[in-house]
Amino acid sequence: MLTGGKLTEARRRGKAMWCETVTADGSSGPTLGIHLGMGGRVIVTAPDGERTSQYGGGDPHVGERPTDKPEWTRFSMTFDDGGQLRLFDKRRLGRVRLEPDIDALGPDAAEIGRDDFRHRIGSSGAPLKHDC
Repeated sequence: MLTGGKLTEARRRGKAMWCETVTADGSSGPTLGIHLGMGGRVIVTAPDGERTSQYGGGDPHVGERPTDKPEWTRFSMTFDDGGQLRLFDKRRLGRVRLEPDIDALGPDAAEIGRDDFRHRIGSSGAPLKHDC
């Protein structure tokens, strides 16, 4: 469904991100949803295999180390120019879906204020984990 199309915009909320696409004829394409899980990483490389942007934290060679197993790359997409987008997750919690339900996602923690946070936590009956 993505072959011949283009990724036009990337968005993120929490550990979920999604990319809007257009088809080869320029019409609206499917949304590519990527959930990072607990330790998932999105790796984008240029045609020559070099990473295309500044790496932000952790081991900059994740997904390339001799100890990394091929099956830890959960998803890989190759662009026309040879560059790639990969989801790397050795814990198997990351996943990729077409047309994810974006409306089912809660707000990003950076987008809610203190009072909203208190209300959301206070109105839930779920137990909280804490260190003693």
